[in-house]
Amino acid sequence: MLDWFKKRAPICVKFQAMLFVHAVWGAIALTGTAIAGLSNVTVGLIIGAIALVGHVITVIASGKLITTPYVETVVRMEALADGDLEAPVHYTDHEDCVGRMTRAMSVFKANALRASSAEEVEATVNALDSALTMVANGDLTKRLDTQFPEKYEGLRVSFNATVNRLEELISAVNLSTQSVLSASSEIRTASTDLSHRTEQQANSLVETSNSMAQVTTLVRETADNADQVNSSISEAYKEAVNGGEVVRRAIDAMGDIKTSSGEIAQIITLMDGIAFQTNLLALNAGVEAARAGDAGKGFAVVANEVRALAQRSADAAKDIKDLIVKSSDQVVSGVTLVEETGEMLTVIVDRVGEVTALVEGISDATVRQATRLQEINEAVSGMEGATQQNAAMVEESTAATRAMAHQIEQLAEQVRGFRISRDANRSQPSLTAMAA
Repeated sequence: MLDWFKKRAPICVKFQAMLFVHAVWGAIALTGTAIAGLSNVTVGLIIGAIALVGHVITVIASGKLITTPYVETVVRMEALADGDLEAPVHYTDHEDCVGRMTRAMSVFKANALRASSAEEVEATVNALDSALTMVANGDLTKRLDTQFPEKYEGLRVSFNATVNRLEELISAVNLSTQSVLSASSEIRTASTDLSHRTEQQANSLVETSNSMAQVTTLVRETADNADQVNSSISEAYKEAVNGGEVVRRAIDAMGDIKTSSGEIAQIITLMDGIAFQTNLLALNAGVEAARAGDAGKGFAVVANEVRALAQRSADAAKDIKDLIVKSSDQVVSGVTLVEETGEMLTVIVDRVGEVTALVEGISDATVRQATRLQEINEAVSGMEGATQQNAAMVEESTAATRAMAHQIEQLAEQVRGFRISRDANRSQPSLTAMAA
């Protein structure tokens, strides 16, 4: 009941109740006064005292239940009007006029808080917008030094830390771009030099390849010629061997001729003896025919003819013997010459054999050289192709280096558009060391 009276009873009901209570206490006081005047003063005084105490209690209770909430609400309303949004609003759970006013004050406070928060947000956004605009324009020296409201202070700290880091990063990028520009310039120079050298090397390899091709062709021709010479010398060796065999047979034939000449000489000697005996017999026959006289004349003529024939036979045998002796001497000389020729042919055959072996070695070596030169020529051709590819790659690398240098120059130009503080430049070496 008391809670209902305190929080839910309308103010008019509260006043009516208070008036009723006061009227009751007044009636009691009048009753006490009447009793004191009519019969018993003591009882009347006691009743009057009770009425007075009741009045006091009623006044105090009315102050606690009615006046205090109104006064505190008015004071809080004045504080709210002065901008105090921190202190709490009481009595919002009441359903009387005080409750209605306090709930309205809560709405006012909430609206004021939202308005204040909106102003704080607007101020914070404006400060951030101004700072971000400067950053967007490349000015990295801007910092938010004015403290934000507590719930937005983290934004200010994060913004300052981000700009500090961005400033260090831009400074590092600036120094790095300078280093990369220098390095790219050196790389571009080296690539250009390498390109020229590779081109020269490629041209030299082309000339070397052509020369090696010519040398290979010449060596191949030399190998073919050496093979032909080897074949010719082999044929000559065979013919020399055959010639030695022919000379040996000729020596044997000359020996047979010498033997036959000796036999013929013996026969001629025998024929010479026969002619001599025939001449003696013819001479004896002529002597006997002369002794016989006329009877022996015919026999003497025959004896003379026989002696003349024997003399011619002796002369012919003598001529033949002289010819045979001369032929024998010539045969002996021929045999000697043929033997010397055989010895020379043997030496020639040996030399031809040695030359054949040497020519075979030369031919084999030439063939191997031709094979090696062909392999070298193929290797040089491969080197030429690789060098051409290297030259193309060097050209591509040079072009890529130039493009990279151009892009880095553009990046450096963009980085130079940022404005940074001197402190960032001074702190850059440590940052670069950390990045390294």
